[in-house]
Amino acid sequence: MVRTRVIQAIGGAVLVAALAAGTATAQAPLDGGRGGPGRAGRAGGPGGLVGVPLASLNLTQAQQDQLRVIRERNRQEMQALQERTTNEILSILTAEQQAQFKELQAQQGQRGERRRERVQ
Repeated sequence: MVRTRVIQAIGGAVLVAALAAGTATAQAPLDGGRGGPGRAGRAGGPGGLVGVPLASLNLTQAQQDQLRVIRERNRQEMQALQERTTNEILSILTAEQQAQFKELQAQQGQRGERRRERVQ
């Protein structure tokens, strides 16, 4: 029973992290991924949301500014949700499970860093 809750809690944290990563992806430049050397555009990546290449819509500067505001607001909301979810998860775990959870989070963070390094 406790093990199932831990697995569910970790799964929830992974989901929140994935959502946060998706939000971070949505923060990409609107120039179709041509923001700098070695930056390739890809579905859901720079210049697009879930495979929609926003750069191809020929957005006005006002629309681009509005998108930036929307993206920033949603990024902040996702960060707050991720923190709240993590705190709720930690509140139901034993001290040993909390240590395991934090170790898993650290490992996940390291994998994300390596992934970002490969993309740049």
